Amino acid sequence: MPDPASDSGAELRKIIHVDMDAFFAAVEQRDQPELRGQPVIVGSDPAGRGVVATCSHEARRFGIHSAMTAARARSLWPQAVFLRPRIDAYREDRDFY
Repeated sequence: MPDPASDSGAELRKIIHVDMDAFFAAVEQRDQPELRGQPVIVGSDPAGRGVVATCSHEARRFGIHSAMTAARARSLWPQAVFLRPRIDAYREDRDFY
């Protein structure tokens, strides 16, 4: 990796970190305006053995987070809105943020 302080003219490598953890939930809230302001959880059915893929910031206030079991998320906030992922919709919306 080049030394950023040198005058060698070498190209500087840039690393950008973008936190996209709530992206799927934000797309769902955009596409379904009635979900705005609601705790939205995208992932598996809480009656099954799956996990939370992502959740809205509103859901995080209740202690819900990615990789948590969906059943645990349901126990923390039973009124949360659970949605199955729509991967094709998220792929199309890469320029959303």
